[in-house]
Amino acid sequence: MLKVDAAHNQGYAGDVLWPYTIAYYDEAEDSYKDAFYVDAWCKELSDYDPYTQTPYPDDIDTEHDGYVYLITENGERRFVNRADYEKWEAEIFAQKEPLTIPWQKITTENIDALVK
Repeated sequence: MLKVDAAHNQGYAGDVLWPYTIAYYDEAEDSYKDAFYVDAWCKELSDYDPYTQTPYPDDIDTEHDGYVYLITENGERRFVNRADYEKWEAEIFAQKEPLTIPWQKITTENIDALVK
């Protein structure tokens, strides 16, 4: 499983969350497939989403903290409150250990070392 942070955060998440994608490895196709896209919505930034023509879902924001979380799976987007998001995220990443991937700067010397 991969958690990939979005390159940009120009939506309505504010400082509460940096949007990210969760992908899983499909052995049959030897590739990663997107499973979830996660974002948030800060009511203070906008109480209406003009792109989807959706008002801020006050009924979902049961903590009344001005944030809801958006979880998209198979093209279906659902809103959840903070507690439900934290529970969902804990379940998704349960017993998963972060993997540190070594990297090097792209230089002629490093590329030459890889191809030899």
